[in-house]
Amino acid sequence: MKKKLLVLGLVFAGITGVNAQTVLLNEGFEDVENWTPEQVWDLYDLDGDGDFWGLIPPNDNTILNEFTGTVIGSFSYDNGTETPLRPDNLLVTPSLTLLSGASELSFKVGAIDPDFFAEYYTTYAVLKSEFDAALELGTIGDITTFLGSKTPLVSQKVAQAKATVKTFTLDPAFANKEIVVLFRHHNSFDVFSIIVDDVKVVSNGNASINKELASQFSVFPNPANDIVNFTNSGNILVSKIEVKDLNGRNVQSFDFNGVATSEINISQLQAGVYFLNITTNEGTLTKKIIKK
Repeated sequence: MKKKLLVLGLVFAGITGVNAQTVLLNEGFEDVENWTPEQVWDLYDLDGDGDFWGLIPPNDNTILNEFTGTVIGSFSYDNGTETPLRPDNLLVTPSLTLLSGASELSFKVGAIDPDFFAEYYTTYAVLKSEFDAALELGTIGDITTFLGSKTPLVSQKVAQAKATVKTFTLDPAFANKEIVVLFRHHNSFDVFSIIVDDVKVVSNGNASINKELASQFSVFPNPANDIVNFTNSGNILVSKIEVKDLNGRNVQSFDFNGVATSEINISQLQAGVYFLNITTNEGTLTKKIIKK
């Protein structure tokens, strides 16, 4: 029912001013040789036919339809066996912690064949905790029931094969919370394919709020060889720390069960500058560290 798609493309940008914009996700499904296990998209085959969303290399049709490079797609017709399909395939982004301000999702959608493109799709943004709870119930029916209870960002047929940019403002209630974005290909039969590319999530945060939160945290020693300790003066509870390099890649990730002080081990990292993206019960903050 489930597979994992390892991808490169989580991008980090520091908060530099009031209402600064941070790119949380910018995925074009390129650079396959650089994919890392830290950056995972999940794939679910809800109809149980063994087919999932999958990567599609550039070809004459995708280029003609104004897609660039590798895309990701799902099919309602198998050309190899000349078999119509009735897909219910789910594509799930890595988890994203939004900032305190407005956040926006954008992506390109279209098809391979200019004559067969009217695939139906639905896109959602949901709290990761709620999606995880649906998964823990353990059945496909539980997942589809969960999806049916959510208001989608969009639910419609693909209007044309050429790449169309879709842009949506995410629910303000998601501010400072961890979400996932879901792409569902369903309610289609015997058409051909849907393709998606250039999935991007940007989030805005009030710099003064993030700076105030960051000012309560200490990370030490800095520079460090291996162990980095963190603590704070406000009994703020940490649930996750992601270590990102200067290219925005998530090179390490640590989960915590709501602790105010603990440590992480960065001994496996190369010497250089890194950013700790710290998720807490009061929002997210960033600290810069140097690995000796």
